[in-house]
Amino acid sequence: MKAYNGQLAYKFRYINGSIMMKKILFFLFFAILLACEQQDPAIILKQDYRFNEIGWDQRVVAGEAYSDSVGLDISGLEPGKNLRIEFEVIRGGGSVDPGVAVTNENNQALTHWVTGMECTRQTVRARIFDSKGNLLSSRDLNNLAFREDRLDSLYYPPEPDLNDMAWNPLTQETYLVNGFDLFRQGERYFDWNASHREELKGAREIEFDSQGNLYVGNNKGEILKSTDAGSSWEFISKPIPGFEGVLDFTVTQNDYLWITSYYHSLRCSRDGGTTWSVDTTGLAKNERIGDIYSLSDGTLLLMTLNSNLYQSTDDGHTWQSFDAPERVYTLFVTPEDEIIVFTLRILPGLNGYTAYKADSLGGEFNKTDHIPSQFGARNLIHAYLYEGVYYVGIPGAGIYTTSDFEAFDEFVDIPRLFELFMTGEGTLIGTDIRRTEAYYKRILSGR
Repeated sequence: MKAYNGQLAYKFRYINGSIMMKKILFFLFFAILLACEQQDPAIILKQDYRFNEIGWDQRVVAGEAYSDSVGLDISGLEPGKNLRIEFEVIRGGGSVDPGVAVTNENNQALTHWVTGMECTRQTVRARIFDSKGNLLSSRDLNNLAFREDRLDSLYYPPEPDLNDMAWNPLTQETYLVNGFDLFRQGERYFDWNASHREELKGAREIEFDSQGNLYVGNNKGEILKSTDAGSSWEFISKPIPGFEGVLDFTVTQNDYLWITSYYHSLRCSRDGGTTWSVDTTGLAKNERIGDIYSLSDGTLLLMTLNSNLYQSTDDGHTWQSFDAPERVYTLFVTPEDEIIVFTLRILPGLNGYTAYKADSLGGEFNKTDHIPSQFGARNLIHAYLYEGVYYVGIPGAGIYTTSDFEAFDEFVDIPRLFELFMTGEGTLIGTDIRRTEAYYKRILSGR
């Protein structure tokens, strides 16, 4: 009797389950049928829509039109069927024409975009509608517009990833590296052309010598050289045999090549990178290059990443330490052999850098000025001389100007500035501490 009742119970659940399943299937069928009835009959999809932006990553002077039309390419739409796209400027000012476009035979909708003057980042919003006016989706199209009289900022490569920059002393042509490739400055100051050369992938450091020879250090511990402005490259050396990593690499005014790296102290090449010598006599263990300069009499000055200062009077073979006030974070030498150092203090109400100046090697360091900053960074204060004025990048503060390193004036306030570079024709480009943003500031004569 229990078994029979069990069978009855089982059959009852099964029968009710079958009825419920039929109801579910009927409901799904009805929902699909209803969806088919409601689908726009003018739009037949092979698969889901995919909206691809057209004309992005363009750069112009603010107020000019982008050379290429912008818009959307829509995949998944049968040829001959149409969607309507409405374009609206939502950032930067400017205008678009037409404001409304219908997808063409290539399933594209395009418009002509004239930039505005309000900000660097320009944005047009594209709204996609079906033939019944239902909003299907929207996309923001972003491009850049630069103005010489303002601080421009951008989030697009290659500048936010900028590792190093150098210009040819003979031609003023400028190059940058960002850890992925080498870029050459174009005709406009904000254009950069990638090399796309396999041997330059991973380029991290870039230097010129006085003869216009171009050197690149990569993330494999190698150095490559170009004698024809980057048209061709040759591998010249691996200064630390067996080392795979990033080099601290620089070239001094006497055309000597210098490198250090983790757990590998100073090495020098005096023949363009063909041979290298280990020149560590007199240096503390594992010292790494911060800044290094050659004075007019051939004396070499070195600041290490441990904030130690050294000098060499025998071509860099041996070194002797010398003192400076406080803990040094940056060393700079002017063409007149004046020695400038910056120290850093992080104290309540005293955060910032202090500049000291000595008229010559062996002279007394005199305190000249203090620049408040939000944070500090060793050996990342760079000074660039342009038309008699030095432009100095102060991490955590911005760009300052000085003619003699005795008084500094704020040029541009950039609280997140990390490192400042300058192109050969006088454009200042900075990176921010997060490495996600870059800044442009033109140096205009008479300003």
